[in-house]
Amino acid sequence: MRAPLIAVILLAQPAFAAPNFGKLNELMGSPERDQRREASHQLRVLGAGAKPMLPQLIAALGDSDPQVFADVTAAIAEIGPDAKDAVPRLIEITDSRKGRGFRPRDREQASLRASFALSKIGAAARPELISALKSEDTGIRRGAAKALGMMGGDAKDAIPGLIENLGHGDELLRTDVVEALALIGDAAVGPLVSSLGWPDPRLREGSATALGELGRVAIAAAEPLLGAAADEKEEPVLAAIIKAIPRTGAPHQKCVPVLVKALCDGREKIRRAAVNAFVFVRPPGDVAVPALVKLLDGPNASIAAETLGYFGGGAKAAAPALLAAAKKTSPPAQEFLEPLTRIGAPAIGAIVAEIAALPLESVSFSHWAVESLDRIGGAGVPALEKELTSPSPSVRVASVMVLSRQGSSARSVHNGILKLAGDSEAMVRAAVIRALEPLGVPTGRAIELISQMVKDRDAAVRAAAAVAAGALGAAGRPLADELATLVEDSDSAVRIAAMKSIGSVGGGAEAAKQLASHLADPALRPAVLDALLKFGPASAPAVPQLVGLLEKSEPAVRVQVFDVLANAGNEGRAGLPAIEAALKDANEAVRAAALRAYGQLATDRDSAVKAGIAALADESRVVRESAAGTLGRIGEQSADRVVSAVIPLIELHLRESEPRYVMEALRSCRVRDEASIARAFATESDDLRMWACERAGRNGKAGAVFMADLEKLRASGNDGLRNAARRAMDSIRR
Repeated sequence: MRAPLIAVILLAQPAFAAPNFGKLNELMGSPERDQRREASHQLRVLGAGAKPMLPQLIAALGDSDPQVFADVTAAIAEIGPDAKDAVPRLIEITDSRKGRGFRPRDREQASLRASFALSKIGAAARPELISALKSEDTGIRRGAAKALGMMGGDAKDAIPGLIENLGHGDELLRTDVVEALALIGDAAVGPLVSSLGWPDPRLREGSATALGELGRVAIAAAEPLLGAAADEKEEPVLAAIIKAIPRTGAPHQKCVPVLVKALCDGREKIRRAAVNAFVFVRPPGDVAVPALVKLLDGPNASIAAETLGYFGGGAKAAAPALLAAAKKTSPPAQEFLEPLTRIGAPAIGAIVAEIAALPLESVSFSHWAVESLDRIGGAGVPALEKELTSPSPSVRVASVMVLSRQGSSARSVHNGILKLAGDSEAMVRAAVIRALEPLGVPTGRAIELISQMVKDRDAAVRAAAAVAAGALGAAGRPLADELATLVEDSDSAVRIAAMKSIGSVGGGAEAAKQLASHLADPALRPAVLDALLKFGPASAPAVPQLVGLLEKSEPAVRVQVFDVLANAGNEGRAGLPAIEAALKDANEAVRAAALRAYGQLATDRDSAVKAGIAALADESRVVRESAAGTLGRIGEQSADRVVSAVIPLIELHLRESEPRYVMEALRSCRVRDEASIARAFATESDDLRMWACERAGRNGKAGAVFMADLEKLRASGNDGLRNAARRAMDSIRR
């Protein structure tokens, strides 16, 4: 509920009007949450002008409403140093034993807001905050550290107390203290260098971490950290020192040997710390990369390679050595190839040199060198564009292949790729044709190139052209005649590619007859059937040969033939005798395909429904799915015909362990049969009962017979069921 109108009017005075503190005080004490929210918001807007209300603001720090609390702490922060009286209460709020709310997130938010307000009070709050660093409660210590850190360089006098907390057992507190020291800045460097020599290992670790967070401000700590690295025996402390050294800006000549030694350490934590530290050695090429390259010949080669990868292009000089290390095994080790791809474009030259030595027939995405180029991705486009003119055909092929997979990032190189359509090497020309579709070359230009390539002297190019034509789909219809020519090509691979593609671009009766003439060839038959399936009713001229094929073919061919006949329209009914006989075939795939075809072609739809119902009890799930799908398709066309199938479908749904396909069929059967709906309501299946709700609602006023079932579902714990029942009841009542 919003605040009463009178309060809103009172508070919404012109900016130049004096605030009515009396009314604000009254509203701050109101039992109405919205009135307190309005008042606290106005006080926040007043900023330092809210000082006269400081006692009320301090009292309101105990308000249970998060919005009021947020506005109040913000108002106190705006008052700043004059809000000194709020310091004890704000510190108390950070006490984890008295935190606001019950959720850790709420307590953290309250503590952070209180710490911010304390930081804005500033010097007046520091003595109590420094004292709070010794509190028995960790939450108070954390709040004090955050507040002091927010004061930045003004909190120099808190440095000793903060450093003492670096040895505390609470990890979150140590993290907050490190952040606070980093915010205070260079004044903390000297004391932290001193504390590197303290006996407490945890405090030494925290000191090193804090120096690392200070970064180059702590350059004076570089030498002490390098010295400490040589003497430190405790693993966590040494790891923190290793991470901190390069962050402080230690000279590469001094820090890299220390990091290399750590990288070769037998302790995993030290090794990981060294990897982390190397990332901050920038630029890496002068000292770090040569030092790491030397390790590629030894037992620490793997972690050295990983580290080089983190330098990205900065490790360009390491590419040949990484390749050499990778090639020591067959196939090359990914632990060396992965860093190469992270180096990116600068590594392309070394990889391309490997591809140049490959025989053309070995250039494929399964080869590690081509795969590496592909993984570099769009960043390598400019370098690969230059390789399109390489004297090596293997490099030209690989460049086209990889560039074709870069999508929009390779648009600028389309013309360079298309120029290679006239390349002297057939594999290059074939690669260009295969690239047309992934590159998104405009249809007109693609048709022009494909028309040229279907006449190429090389069979591989002609096959690639046929495939490219099919990729155009119906837009490639102008190429139908060229594809028809390729169907009679002397090369079987070209013929198969042309047959598959002619089905995609579409063709008329002549094309169907031409394809059917090749059905006798077992090698070409799958491609012919695949093409004819895409022809749909246009495959009618091939029906006689298809029916003849059923008498002597293996199951896989019969399945394909049944699917083609099912799509062939009325002409496909010539195969009905064979299809009906196959409904009882021993092969489950044949039975399923015959059922699909029968559902499409049977002139007696009731017979098709009966066949579908019978097949719902088939021992094969493949056949049961085909039956459910067939009944669903018939139900979409004529709901009345499948009424007798609905209850069998419901029973099948209850039997099946994964009945999704049955549910899809039921949704297609838009019946309004009361007995079927009642059976679905009587089940324990949520899916079936939701279907029943939808069907009952579709019955309109006639669905009133199911109101008792719907009322029962309105009390369900399932949100979907409740909503479905509500919608159905609304439809029935209209």
